Amino acid sequence: MVLVQFGSKWYAGEVFEDGQPRSIQDVFVDSYVRAVMARMEGMIS
Repeated sequence: MVLVQFGSKWYAGEVFEDGQPRSIQDVFVDSYVRAVMARMEGMIS
């Protein structure tokens, strides 16, 4: 997910047709981001 966030911000011209940078919330729905973060938190604990 970090690579997606990096690419959507710094390589927006290559990633998106309109070339506009996007936040991680613009790329993924909030429920997906929360689920991934919860799984990652469970792996660390």
